[in-house]
Amino acid sequence: MIHSRAFICIGVLAAAPWLMGDIDPSGGRAAESVSNDLTAKVSPDMAVMSAAHNGFALDLYERIRSGKGNLVCSPISIAAALHMTMAGARGETERQMARVLHVTWDKPEAAPMFPRWLSLHRIRPGFGVEMHVANSIWTPVGFPLVPDFSATLRDAYLAEAFEVNFAEDPEGTRRRINEWTAAQTHNRVPEILAPGLLSVRERLVLVNAVYFKGLWKTPFNPAQTTNQPFRVAPGETVEAPAMRQTGTFGYYEDDRVQILEAMFSDENHVMTFLLPKEGGDLSGIESSLQPDTLSLWINRLESREVVVQLPRFRVTSRLDLVPPLQALGMTVPFSEAADFSGMTKAASLFIGAIVHQAFVEMDEQGAEAAAATAVMMRMTAMAPPPPIFRADRPFVFLIRNRRTNAILFAGRVWNPLG
Repeated sequence: MIHSRAFICIGVLAAAPWLMGDIDPSGGRAAESVSNDLTAKVSPDMAVMSAAHNGFALDLYERIRSGKGNLVCSPISIAAALHMTMAGARGETERQMARVLHVTWDKPEAAPMFPRWLSLHRIRPGFGVEMHVANSIWTPVGFPLVPDFSATLRDAYLAEAFEVNFAEDPEGTRRRINEWTAAQTHNRVPEILAPGLLSVRERLVLVNAVYFKGLWKTPFNPAQTTNQPFRVAPGETVEAPAMRQTGTFGYYEDDRVQILEAMFSDENHVMTFLLPKEGGDLSGIESSLQPDTLSLWINRLESREVVVQLPRFRVTSRLDLVPPLQALGMTVPFSEAADFSGMTKAASLFIGAIVHQAFVEMDEQGAEAAAATAVMMRMTAMAPPPPIFRADRPFVFLIRNRRTNAILFAGRVWNPLG
């Protein structure tokens, strides 16, 4: 059997605040109208999908957080990559991917749930907030795809289709894909595919791009930003620009952690910061990031006045996702025993590599983030004084959608200077 490889590149995301867009009940394109009404209920099916997504997000974070240093990933980007790939998987290949993604295998309606759920996160610009989601599929000229797979990408994921010449012009094809990705992300991910990454053996490239940007509901005053010590490690500090504000935030603390939730301008999206108490250990907080614990913490947040100090920061990461996904139980899709016959009958495919790139930047006005995931496939009482949230030591951050409760970005700041 001849084995070649296809390349699936999925997930580019840039962030700040957001709005929720209504979706077509058919599960197709996002409706033109947008809404920031937090009272609008998410359907039970979509709530189930959010819970599944968050379970996957926190499982993955647990696998990639080892060691020290800054870290950022976009679970929604990685999940989009894997769900699009899973649309062409069959048998044990599909079952393993579904289990890792926390998809309920015994429900046949689970497969179309993700693209419907993803559509909930498409937000037209407005109120200082936007989130753009785009998908594309790149195949050799005349390469035959299974009609159902093509229809799923076109109708559910709204993927643009491009025919290219991998064999004669792999570098030209790489540049075209990079140009498309850069355009979808406002140039925040200008080169998702590095030179030499594509070859004549490619059979399929899927690309998902997400752009997210917005403003804080209550911006920080730049005049209040000053250089302050940030404790990178015991006995080691750096001077970093620290933003300061006393205002109303979501807040919770116990004997281990302080949690701060800062709202973006649409009130549907928030950035959540998890700071270990003085003398505490960041790894202990990270190891507590299980769905039940995180839900408990978030449900205990109360709106109150808080004295806040947060560093300006910019974090970038590039991750090889094959080892953590294999550790989570996704092994067959990376082997020549993989079955992706739902994509094409013309080649036997398996996933050869998955590379993820992510970026997040936070300042006085808001937050911006970008991510890309590439999946390469080869064949086969008296009010007390306000609490002080002084993030002058490493902390975890999440960017979340309050309406769907989805984790969109997750990471940590070990050193705000990079």
